[in-house]
Amino acid sequence: MKFTSLFRIATPSGSTHHTPNSWRRPQILNDNLWRLVSDHRLELSGHPTRADLAMPVYYAVGVGRQPGIYPTWDECSAQVHKHPGAKYKKFNSKAEAQEYIDTWQSSKPSVPISKPPDSIVPNTRTTSPSAYANINSLPDDLKQLVKHGYMFSPKGRLVVYCDGSSLGNGQEGAAAGLGVFWGSTGHAASSNLSERVPGILQTNNRGELLAVIRALEECPFPDLPLEVRTDSQYTIACMTEYLHKWLANGFKLKGSHGVKNADMIKHLIVLLRQRGPYNGVRFKYVAGHSDHAGNDAADRLARMGATMPRLPERKYLVEDKDPTSAMPGTIPFDIETEMLDDQLI
Repeated sequence: MKFTSLFRIATPSGSTHHTPNSWRRPQILNDNLWRLVSDHRLELSGHPTRADLAMPVYYAVGVGRQPGIYPTWDECSAQVHKHPGAKYKKFNSKAEAQEYIDTWQSSKPSVPISKPPDSIVPNTRTTSPSAYANINSLPDDLKQLVKHGYMFSPKGRLVVYCDGSSLGNGQEGAAAGLGVFWGSTGHAASSNLSERVPGILQTNNRGELLAVIRALEECPFPDLPLEVRTDSQYTIACMTEYLHKWLANGFKLKGSHGVKNADMIKHLIVLLRQRGPYNGVRFKYVAGHSDHAGNDAADRLARMGATMPRLPERKYLVEDKDPTSAMPGTIPFDIETEMLDDQLI
């Protein structure tokens, strides 16, 4: 065993048989290395440095932005920091690290979707905005996702519930949070989000908009068409009733004031534009505080987020192409909405 500088373990003078306890233990040696030396009566030349004695470290990321093995904590942290449901662990064996990754990757459902499943039918108005698809009516690939806790609408869209909350809304010292609920069990539960709204403005409306943004940013299956269910009439109105006008006038209102929360709305436009022809987004209104399990879960997540520490403002996307350049009166992406007649704003 070779070390950096000269060093020798001495044994009692003139003795030919020694017990391990009769050896002198240098302070530089840790317990594991000392046991190795004493058990096998090894003679070490050189002075072991801290780097010599360090065990190899492998950071395994099972669930994160990019699962894999990383040699340093900084590289690992970049993959898991603030990633929903992140799973990671440190190992001294590369084989154990890879086994950990394989375990998590094998538990994540995989659905290669490039076109809408046959179960998707043309849009029709329903009197049950909280309905789910019968699992037997879904294609096999979507059935697998249901087994992992995900929910689907009768038209075969992946369902997510979004909500915002502001403790002391409209008052000084208000604290806002967002909640994104994909499901209560399995892989779906690990995708749920509960976060504080960043920045100075801590309003309920910003929490509601940001919940939809975060659902799109962290959607576990972005190739699937999505149904966003929310009790936020404000969010639905922003993306449907008012958006035509804002796109036409450059998000300007009469007077000197612009549209409130335009930074989030424009960011949401960018995210919606990025979705392909088969994975559009439908907004569906669900009445709040109506004992609806999915909506109540999103509300609880949002309230939890509001209790988290304050965060600095984040950056919001703005397309190189002016988002207001679409023809007046048109929405520059595929979007649908569904509300009951008595729930229209």
